[in-house]
Amino acid sequence: MPLTIETLPCNFVGDFKVGDNLVYNSGVLTDLAQNNEEGRFNKMMTLQAGSIVEASMTEIIFRAQHYSREGVPNIIEADRQEIAGKKIDRFNNTIDVFRKYGMLVFPT
Repeated sequence: MPLTIETLPCNFVGDFKVGDNLVYNSGVLTDLAQNNEEGRFNKMMTLQAGSIVEASMTEIIFRAQHYSREGVPNIIEADRQEIAGKKIDRFNNTIDVFRKYGMLVFPT
């Protein structure tokens, strides 16, 4: 199955090591998808995609907490300041913060 590859700007990443990890894991996910005969790699692809999403969301929170001068696009400054004061250490908490501040829309 041919894949369409999109290049996305990663200006939300605040930690270069995490950025490198996101690029690497995206490449692995692409390789899995290109070789996913009969759905053989579906579970690994789901785990890989979940890992990429978690790292991305955590980086947005990290940036909101530590890059106050640069700001974070699409987050109101008052919300960014409130996020900056929170300790967010679990993926579920990260999802809750995204939901609360309208940074991620969940279907109802």
